[in-house]
Amino acid sequence: MKELLTSYGYHISFNSFDVNLIIYLSGCTSNCAQKYSKSDIPSVVVAALTVDTVIVDESGIVAEIVKRVRNYYEQLEK
Repeated sequence: MKELLTSYGYHISFNSFDVNLIIYLSGCTSNCAQKYSKSDIPSVVVAALTVDTVIVDESGIVAEIVKRVRNYYEQLEK
């Protein structure tokens, strides 16, 4: 995912709230990564096999994350 996003020109930062968009990664459906965050920064939330609460085939998770990141930035440009 990092390589794909950087190939599109996005800067990737880890464990920082000094960003425009956060990708929360949780291994289970309870979504602990975002649940306990107090951040108001826009986000894409990956919890088990869901991306923003939509079930995604495991092989398509990275593509769905990249799609949502790109959609976020395209909406900003409008």
